[in-house]
Amino acid sequence: MDNGAGDEYSIVFNSAGVYVRGFDHHSELNTYGQNDTGELWPGLTDGLPTPFHPYVTDAAFRFDEEPTMTVCLWRLSTDSEWHTSQTIHPAVENLNGDGSDWLFDQLIDWSAETKADHYRRYFDLPANPDQAALQEIMEGRQITADLVYRLNSGIDLAIVTEEAAISGIPVGF
Repeated sequence: MDNGAGDEYSIVFNSAGVYVRGFDHHSELNTYGQNDTGELWPGLTDGLPTPFHPYVTDAAFRFDEEPTMTVCLWRLSTDSEWHTSQTIHPAVENLNGDGSDWLFDQLIDWSAETKADHYRRYFDLPANPDQAALQEIMEGRQITADLVYRLNSGIDLAIVTEEAAISGIPVGF
């Protein structure tokens, strides 16, 4: 997920389990451009299992060769619960934390209604997007020109084709 405003998250599934990293550009734990070392917030990845270590430095999860991570969690395939570092100590007065309180909202409430509300607010749309069209996309149905135009009648289909290819979503136009 990349919202285009500097916030993002990635989820990696591998044979060892699941690794999640998120980046809230307003977070106190954001070290991007803050130091010359290109290091993450101290303790952010403490306890991270070895199979996930390569993702911490992977170029796909960096910007301008600097790390972009304010939240990190994982779950090995043998685990019964999720884990995160317990050694992070952001300032108590900072209310923004690591971004986990809002970055993953749409994963927790995966519904067309929630998505429609998010897109309406994020893109400052005057009306609610077509929730039935969003539901079709969320179910992985092939994206047609009609479906796209139900959501945004003025969009260039070339942009949709490019974004769909990145996400692996089937397109039928």
